[in-house]
Amino acid sequence: MAKVNGTVDKIDAQPVPYADLLGDLLGPLAIEGPPGTTPSEEQNPISGYEAAPNSADALALSTLTEESDAVQPIGNVADRFHALCLKDSGVLHEDPYIQIGLKAEWRAHHGRLVLFLGNKNTSPLVSVRALILPPAHLKMELSMVPETIPPRAQVQCPLEVINLRASRDVAVLDFSYKFGTIAVNIKLRLPAVLNKFLQPISVSAEEFFPQWKSLSGPPLKLQEVVRGVKPMPIPELANLFTNLQLGVTPGLNLSPYEKKKYVWKMLYIYMLGYDVDFGHMEAISLISAPKYPEKQVGYIVTSSLLNENHDFLMMVINTVRNDIIGRNETFQCLALTMVGNIGGREFAESLAPDVHRLLISSSCRPLVRKKAGLCLLRLYRKNADVVNIDGWSDRMAQLLDEGDLGVLTSVMSLFALIAQGYAETPEIFSLER
Repeated sequence: MAKVNGTVDKIDAQPVPYADLLGDLLGPLAIEGPPGTTPSEEQNPISGYEAAPNSADALALSTLTEESDAVQPIGNVADRFHALCLKDSGVLHEDPYIQIGLKAEWRAHHGRLVLFLGNKNTSPLVSVRALILPPAHLKMELSMVPETIPPRAQVQCPLEVINLRASRDVAVLDFSYKFGTIAVNIKLRLPAVLNKFLQPISVSAEEFFPQWKSLSGPPLKLQEVVRGVKPMPIPELANLFTNLQLGVTPGLNLSPYEKKKYVWKMLYIYMLGYDVDFGHMEAISLISAPKYPEKQVGYIVTSSLLNENHDFLMMVINTVRNDIIGRNETFQCLALTMVGNIGGREFAESLAPDVHRLLISSSCRPLVRKKAGLCLLRLYRKNADVVNIDGWSDRMAQLLDEGDLGVLTSVMSLFALIAQGYAETPEIFSLER
């Protein structure tokens, strides 16, 4: 139908060949096909079929490319790369058909990586190809990659790396394979980054500060004291923590029961064999608690987690001494047990006279005196040069008439240790009364 000068004329439809119509429709899309891949009519392998125009063939190749692009990775590839920059083993790439894992060892400027190529399906992966694109500062050599990965199989491909000089450029793995009619090509960054080739060294203060001061350039400040700065308000501090992706919990104040419970859990973690380098201050703070349940937890956990050289022990000497010279026998036993278990030099210097007074006191129960004897034995055994035993002979000799077996056993152990140290001067003991 056509409209000319306001009149409608009927025009006979001209027959259009089906192939030409298809070519007209697909012609504009043929531009998307890769160049140089258009087969000729003579190369059509299908007999008895009239070859379609070149544009249709180009479209078919373009459709195959779109099918390969449909294979999406599982997980974030960038996050996997960044994680492997900080550790030496993990998954580098994963999609529905293959998983590429990596394990690395680094020594000085040498590195050895192993690529684990795992087929996740029940059909083989064919046309497997791996090409390393190293930057100029890296020398990399990849072993032969098999062209076919069998179903449900994993192959290992060692990769040797040598760092020639410092650079921030990274190597790229150009990896491709086919699964059925699906062709996949991916390019992955390899975590052979600069920090992998750094080796830590121990430098003493005497070696570090002369080198630090010898550096040229603007003046270097080892320490800067800022005065006159007002405290930051809580809302501003909360906003600062929020920008750092940290949270502020207002009004957080653990009850004594909750603190005791968490400190017990710290001890349990330590008993499982893990290093516990946190919560020491909370355990020490429980020693000064007024009630027995919290004080017991503080003494037990402190004696288990801290050794005699720990700096935090200086903070509890006064509290322990107050418990030893106090009137509460239960607290005295807890303090004597912790001092005997740790046996540090600071404890010996500060608490040995008080422990000796408990041992020879006639007003203390035998249980307290027995613990005092064992505690004094430990202090003298660890720090014989610190514990002063002058003037002990008269009062200590009276303990040989003690009727309690526990006190007598602890005292005899102490006597044997002292006599061993003074074997050449037996007159140190005067047992006559």
